[in-house]
Amino acid sequence: MNKMLLVIDCQYDFINGSMGIKGSEELVNRLADYVKEHGKEYKVLGFSADWHPYNHCSFQKEGGLWPVHCIPFTRGAALYEALTDAAYSTGVPVYIYTKGTDSRWEEYSLFGNKESTERVKQIVKEENIDEIQVCGIAAEYCVKESLEGAIKEFGADKVSLYRKYTVAFEDIHSLDPVIEKYNIKVID
Repeated sequence: MNKMLLVIDCQYDFINGSMGIKGSEELVNRLADYVKEHGKEYKVLGFSADWHPYNHCSFQKEGGLWPVHCIPFTRGAALYEALTDAAYSTGVPVYIYTKGTDSRWEEYSLFGNKESTERVKQIVKEENIDEIQVCGIAAEYCVKESLEGAIKEFGADKVSLYRKYTVAFEDIHSLDPVIEKYNIKVID
């Protein structure tokens, strides 16, 4: 079976920056250990990254919900170093997909970004991916929306949730309706 691990938004601003989520650093370190140990079992390792212009509509200063976060080429926008080190050490192809790149609209889902969606679809096709395992940061928002986007693009039978490596702002069970609606596999 050809598997893809799709990791959502493991960036410093969500770990210990402007939108730091309690428990995320511990989770990402565990995920990095998992990738070091099991990364070669995957055909592809993929990472999404918020990549917001300074005047992004989601920012409070622009009338949105969130503090300024994940401005391109800042420390906050960088993927967590231990995780990227682990991924690149496997020798498995590593792909990074950006989202939220247009200041006019929010893209919680990786699959809300047309360019990134096309890149993921191309890689899934070229690498003959059978299963996409989704995990990451912000279960209620970016993980949930990306999970639904992957289901829409590839079908529920091809997508699973790696809940053990997913963290929420407040409620990890916010993913339960998606799991139940599509009857997707959950890896704990």
